[in-house]
Amino acid sequence: MLLNKRYIPPPKSNATCQLCQDLHIPVQGTGKDHYGSLGIRLQDLPIAAKNGCVICDFLWASVTELCAPLKGFPPLPEEEVFGIRLCSVKRDGPLIINVLTEYAHCLDLEMYVRQGPLSSWPLVGPARDVSTSGSSEECVSLAMRWIDECLSQHGACAKETNPVLPSRVLDVTNGKDPRLRITGNQERGKYLALSHCWGGKGHFKTELSSLQKRIQGIPFAEIPKTFQDAITICRLLGVDSLWIDSLCIIQDSANDWAEQAAQMSSIYANAFVTISADGAANSSEGFLANKLRNIKVHRLSITGSHSGKEELCIRRKGSSGRDSFSHHAWAGPQCSPLASRGWVLQESVLSPRILHFTTEELTWECSTTSQCECQCSPHAFEAEEPLRISIDNLPFHQRWHMLVDEYTDRQLTYWTDRLPAISGIAQSMQKSTDSEYWAGLWSDSFPYCLLWRFLDRHKDITGTTCTNKRVQPYHAPTWSWASITGRVSLPWRFPKVVQPQSLEIKCKPATSDRFGSLQSGELIMDGFLVEIAIKERDDREFLGAKYHCFSKIAVENESLSAKLVPDVDGEEDEIILDDRHWALAVTEDYDGMIALRASSYRMGAYERIGILDIEKPRQWVDIALKQRIVIV
Repeated sequence: MLLNKRYIPPPKSNATCQLCQDLHIPVQGTGKDHYGSLGIRLQDLPIAAKNGCVICDFLWASVTELCAPLKGFPPLPEEEVFGIRLCSVKRDGPLIINVLTEYAHCLDLEMYVRQGPLSSWPLVGPARDVSTSGSSEECVSLAMRWIDECLSQHGACAKETNPVLPSRVLDVTNGKDPRLRITGNQERGKYLALSHCWGGKGHFKTELSSLQKRIQGIPFAEIPKTFQDAITICRLLGVDSLWIDSLCIIQDSANDWAEQAAQMSSIYANAFVTISADGAANSSEGFLANKLRNIKVHRLSITGSHSGKEELCIRRKGSSGRDSFSHHAWAGPQCSPLASRGWVLQESVLSPRILHFTTEELTWECSTTSQCECQCSPHAFEAEEPLRISIDNLPFHQRWHMLVDEYTDRQLTYWTDRLPAISGIAQSMQKSTDSEYWAGLWSDSFPYCLLWRFLDRHKDITGTTCTNKRVQPYHAPTWSWASITGRVSLPWRFPKVVQPQSLEIKCKPATSDRFGSLQSGELIMDGFLVEIAIKERDDREFLGAKYHCFSKIAVENESLSAKLVPDVDGEEDEIILDDRHWALAVTEDYDGMIALRASSYRMGAYERIGILDIEKPRQWVDIALKQRIVIV
């Protein structure tokens, strides 16, 4: 149950408190631009309380106690708190209390009233208490209300409730042990999908050896807690089918895995609701009951300006509520273990409706709104701040470049999943364009998209930062960002292209998924090449700023120089200084050239090794020689 504390206030003075102004804070602006703020020194609160202000007494008691330890952080010593700032940024939302030290804004509380009649304090809006379990009657009722509102009121949200089922689903009919069910050809029905973290070793999964046992039935007690919780939610929502990747895909069958991975776009897009297990770091933790849901709430019964008693409440502001949600679905709750996983990006982007079960509360996302358990009013998304990928909101190439930037900053257990884990999004996006898709790049952004660059080293699933490297075994050609690990950035500017550049691309998929891994890929073009010598060099002044060069490599020809940003920084044989190297001019811009070397496995072809930052682009282009080249 909730940990509540009620205070017996001092006798109320009839005069308006000059310190807290009885929470009637002046505001500026109206509607979305509404804002009000009031600063209070902490040391003044007990003085005002002794003078009879029950609100100052309530603020003083709440702030001093709610600054106690939380989530492993040390307590905030009372003597370090300088003051508080009461902020109102939304007319129908709680009043935010910023707790301030002398040097920093360190903690947020929120003051609210229970949902009901009009509050006596216009700047103190309604909010909900958070249930102690995600499977409580209150949570399930709230989830069903959000779903019903989405289906009946949101014109931009998908309405299909009887789609073609995936080839396998878990039958989770109430009163029976779950079993894996092979669906009939074009069989239709309603199903939920689970988005979850696999975690470490010992996964509960379906393999060829266990397939028949899974079909016969799976004792509920043997199922990991995260999966049990997902089944519980399915049953409470009245849905009999559930799709879980680790159980519905035969994990040791390369053919089945490739076939099912190619269907990810439709699997998540057709799911009635996706259950997002944000609060579970693995399949055994579960996500419905978390101790962080036991939110301490301080309550004050007070006579308001309306008739009768009203109740003011103060609690710590949650980290997974709407205010910390990105306006893009791929970000999800920022504290979620799922937010760092590569596969989860497309699960979030493609799902029409998502129930996030975070460590602190239940939250909701669809293409129209986001909502959370602790707040009463939804947040509607405007066209310029899309919650989900929409073909109308951003230019095509900008949407893809934004996705790649976010996606490549996430973790993958197997780097050969670099293309498969985003193929569902690519399939979905191609429905709205005539552009061809080649190894993570789109034809309508060629040749600019060849100028992607390595931004940052990757982290493994333990969070350890690792050196950057080429993905092995072969997965994508070197001219594709998918050929390396780590975070990359695709260009946003499109300067003048070095002309002419006829271009042909040949890609051979490794599986039935033409958006997934490649067996081979080559780019044939009439390029402008300059032979260069690569030399080790210390950091140097470049374009008026001090540059850090990962491998301290600079590029020189007889009269010009440049800085090389290597594609990888973890393999010594990627750049051999004595070998021959070339610069390929793509655009007439300072970052418009890529560095090449002779291919290590195909005679007469080239491989990409990095991108060049150049000081005098036009002079480089002037000395470049046109020739037909093949990059693999």
